[in-house]
Amino acid sequence: MRKLFLLLIIFGLFSYLTASAAVFTPLLPDTPVFRSEEMFRPLDRGVTGFTESLYKGFQNPQVEELQKFLKQWPDVYPEGLVTGYFGLLTEAAVKRFQVKYGIVSSGTPETTGYGRVGAFTRAKLNELLVSAPVVAEEPAAREAIEIKPEPEPAVAVLSLEPVCKTRKIPSEYAAIQSAIDAACSGDVILISPGVYQENLFVKTNALTIQSEQGAEATIINPDKGLGIVLTDGVNSAVIDGLTVNTNLDNIAVYLNIPREEAAVTVKNSIIKNSSIGISVFAVAGSILLKNNLIINNKSFGIYDNAAYGGVVSAENNTIAKNNTGYYLDSVGGNHKLINNIIVSNREYGVAASQGSAEKEHEILKISYTNVWNNATENYYTFRRREKFTPSGINNFSTDPLFAGADNYQLRSNSIMIDAGDPAFSKDPDGTRADIGAYPFDQRTLPSGSQVKSSFLGNLLQVILGWFR
Repeated sequence: MRKLFLLLIIFGLFSYLTASAAVFTPLLPDTPVFRSEEMFRPLDRGVTGFTESLYKGFQNPQVEELQKFLKQWPDVYPEGLVTGYFGLLTEAAVKRFQVKYGIVSSGTPETTGYGRVGAFTRAKLNELLVSAPVVAEEPAAREAIEIKPEPEPAVAVLSLEPVCKTRKIPSEYAAIQSAIDAACSGDVILISPGVYQENLFVKTNALTIQSEQGAEATIINPDKGLGIVLTDGVNSAVIDGLTVNTNLDNIAVYLNIPREEAAVTVKNSIIKNSSIGISVFAVAGSILLKNNLIINNKSFGIYDNAAYGGVVSAENNTIAKNNTGYYLDSVGGNHKLINNIIVSNREYGVAASQGSAEKEHEILKISYTNVWNNATENYYTFRRREKFTPSGINNFSTDPLFAGADNYQLRSNSIMIDAGDPAFSKDPDGTRADIGAYPFDQRTLPSGSQVKSSFLGNLLQVILGWFR
């Protein structure tokens, strides 16, 4: 009897202590309190919770779930792109989320966590995930399977594959997007001169979207959102001879190419006045950016995030007056800059991000390219915070001698004439390839005129360029 009484006293004391601990357990500031049944409740978005710190450069399923979750707020993630890669757009969305919920509003990911999914941001995300309403499934779907209509009499039908064709804008379709939606693989979308205020989303393989009379006369000018988007279902496409002028803090041309067999070309176009001119996300396939003028973009002329088996070739482009001309944000892939003019950008000509490969020159090859007069540095790596020397051959750093302040044609005495890679196809005038988007037509010169200055004069230009 005495032993039973002692056991009851010990049990009562234990119950009192555990109850007290539950009452007085301190909580950290901003730490959400979850009910146990909520912790494990299935969520309508397929997300079970965020468990990792995420920041720019990450690529994993948690980033993909983060993007899916954030895109429900257009004011937080207006682009709504789900790629699984934490890049600049995702970082900007995280910052807007942090400001929206009063977590942090200034600083950097390294100092204050602004733009980084850390402990407090993760807690808020998980709190919102748990409190999200569960959407009931539609009951009609099961019933529909059980209802079987009476069979119709068999009718012989001649089935024909869609006939690929040229679809003309605006004579056959009032909007470019309408023609794209109606197109089948292999079609050509042919656009007459004009200004078209629309966004283009390409989901059909092997389309060619081109202008009748060139980029100067054919302008895509969306009033919101992305300019031209190629989604991850597209294996091949050609964009030829368009001006994309967004005048927005967004992306003019977004290429999301994760397939090995993909082959996408953007050529003979003018990409300007956006936040990012051309953004490439690819884990496989090949991207060719050729003979484009890429100017006046607030962040990057070209943002290159191709990795693994992705191949990006930027050839004969003129890239000027952006914040950064070409920005590499990748740890792998194959990246080539050949015959380009990258000049007069507000900060950097060619830059590699902090998350890029430690030895950027091993994945980035630069040859026959003129990088000159970029305000901060011509070549810079944020990983080591220093200038770097490009790998490749026959590069320049000299005034390309444009025809005018906003005229990117070459003067007749430019050293860029006949200075491109000799392995490339000849220019339309039959001479060796020039450097830049606009080759100089030597057929326009009077008979017997010299194209450019003497060899010694050209050499002097190059030497002076090294000291500028």
